Amino acid sequence: MKSNFSLIVGCVLALSVVAVWFYKVSLPHQENQVMMANLEHNKNILTPPYTSKTPPLSTVATQPVVTQPVAAQSVGTQPVITSGSAQSVAVAAQSDSSSKKSSQSQEEQKKFDLSFDDLKFEMEKSQDFDRSMLTEKINEYNGAKIQLRGYIRPSFTADGLTKFVFVRDNKVCCFGPKAAIFDNVLVKLAAGNTTDYTVRPITIEGDLMLKEYKGPDDKVWSIYRMKNTVVK
Repeated sequence: MKSNFSLIVGCVLALSVVAVWFYKVSLPHQENQVMMANLEHNKNILTPPYTSKTPPLSTVATQPVVTQPVAAQSVGTQPVITSGSAQSVAVAAQSDSSSKKSSQSQEEQKKFDLSFDDLKFEMEKSQDFDRSMLTEKINEYNGAKIQLRGYIRPSFTADGLTKFVFVRDNKVCCFGPKAAIFDNVLVKLAAGNTTDYTVRPITIEGDLMLKEYKGPDDKVWSIYRMKNTVVK
């Protein structure tokens, strides 16, 4: 009887020891499981369910957009020609071209091929010259380019002439106190040009001017002059 009781007590003690050991061993494991479960639960609560493809907004640093001012170019601005301004430019160019053509035609109209008969006007030898004696046509020749045929009046120089008296004929009667003042022209050749005296008639071309020339007797001996003249 005592032996059975001892055996039972021993078994109970052994089971108690085993129970205590099992409790000590299993308790940390259960606590760990509970802790891990709590951590996982907290993680799910605190951490939003972001995917790997979409990063959380809080992790992306937002940079302020800074717009740089456009620097002014140093190249000068070109005027913008609108259709209206282009038309105005075209009209102005056409007008300028017309003016040039008109000017050229006027210059062409002012070139005359004359003879001494075209320079003649009414005047008695005993009369003193007055500008009112000149005809409208003769006044039109003033400043015009003309061609005129005649003779070089002989002088003390025969070669390398740069100026001379141009007369109607080869006589000596066309320049002086008793000569008709419209029968001669005082000629000055263009720069760099010279000519030699000849008894033959020649043709000259130059700019005609109306300007009186008085001789030693204080009378008008000539009223015509030519400058920028060349011998043709």
